[in-house]
Amino acid sequence: MLNLTDYVQQDTRTPSIVRGCYVANATPQFEKPGHHKGRPKFIGKAYNVAAKRDIASWTGFIPLRPLIGRSRHWNVHRAKALNSMALAMLHYTNVITWQVETSVDVLTRQCRLDTKSRAGNHSISRGSRLIQDLEKMGIIEGKLAWDDVAGCWAYKALTVTALFWDMVGVGSEEAIKVREQAWEKWRTEDAWMKDGLDPTYALNLSHKEYCQLRMDRLKQRAFEYRHRKSVTAAQIRRAKRLVAAGRDAMRREVADSMFKKLTPEDARRSMQDPTAFNRAVSLAVYRLEVLAMEPVPRE
Repeated sequence: MLNLTDYVQQDTRTPSIVRGCYVANATPQFEKPGHHKGRPKFIGKAYNVAAKRDIASWTGFIPLRPLIGRSRHWNVHRAKALNSMALAMLHYTNVITWQVETSVDVLTRQCRLDTKSRAGNHSISRGSRLIQDLEKMGIIEGKLAWDDVAGCWAYKALTVTALFWDMVGVGSEEAIKVREQAWEKWRTEDAWMKDGLDPTYALNLSHKEYCQLRMDRLKQRAFEYRHRKSVTAAQIRRAKRLVAAGRDAMRREVADSMFKKLTPEDARRSMQDPTAFNRAVSLAVYRLEVLAMEPVPRE
């Protein structure tokens, strides 16, 4: 009887190093916000269908892979990220406009795809790169918006395409039919009143114009949130820095800052009667001490 081991060349090389998990969260999962109630019936149905299937195994990816420079299937970590991101985008999709009514940052955080460096810097690269791949495949469309105040590209508006509905398992034909019905219902059942639109303007609005109106409102809301968050974060950091310096140093810096902002007339009045000025400084110091107890918002 032949001993096959005599004919097998033994591998005497040094064993390769087994690569461990190289992502921050190997099990990403989208969690619906607890206060999100009353989603459209079609979105709920599509969500339940998508949650029961492995979206990353959709056969439609096979002809689309070359568009992102891939020849093989998704690796296990990218597949899990795709499954959770698809559910997140589906949850936030408007049935009339097909717009994903939230930001890439929110999608990434709620899927737990965000990371944080040792220095405390926050990153959403894992989620944003996945969205860029879906854009190249034509499954979603992305449009960057410029923020004049911040002087940077501050928001990416996402819109799903017909391929997205095929990917999640409900089919594009049904999604198109639901969109047409929802649009007709919006026009005939006075749903436009919830958007605060004038009747004459709303009834003459085309579907394309309505989509642009919704997108403009989303951008404006995103810009306002960004400005409010950045201002609040800067104020909290300043308050923490001043409190850490000690009460005397804090009071001195606050008084100096307030005095420089006074008009010449007010400055002269404050020097003649400093009681009111000292009271204002004490109030500002108290507010800073309260503000310093707040956590710094995430970037």
